[in-house]
Amino acid sequence: MSNHQFYLSSRTYAERNPAVIKIIIEELSKLDIWSKSHLPEVADALAAQVGLDKTIVQVAANRSAYGVKPLDGKVIAEQQRIADTFYELKLIPKKLSVKDIVWHPKH
Repeated sequence: MSNHQFYLSSRTYAERNPAVIKIIIEELSKLDIWSKSHLPEVADALAAQVGLDKTIVQVAANRSAYGVKPLDGKVIAEQQRIADTFYELKLIPKKLSVKDIVWHPKH
């Protein structure tokens, strides 16, 4: 499986505040652009926060994928396979349809 990080919101909040969600995504995108071109500073800040040696954090920062983008069909399918596996293992109580719970902004 690919490694993805997700930003979560309640559906109610997202539907009532699409402008806020848009601003958050724009600001996260700016931060990611800055981070990608300032990896030593990112490593310094994270090393101090997580208590690891800067050289270790630098390796992780260099390997990170930067950028914020909406979930595409591939990511949704991967998450569906995970949800199905979790259901089969009885880690979650009911089957989920990932595509039905992904929020898409209305234009």
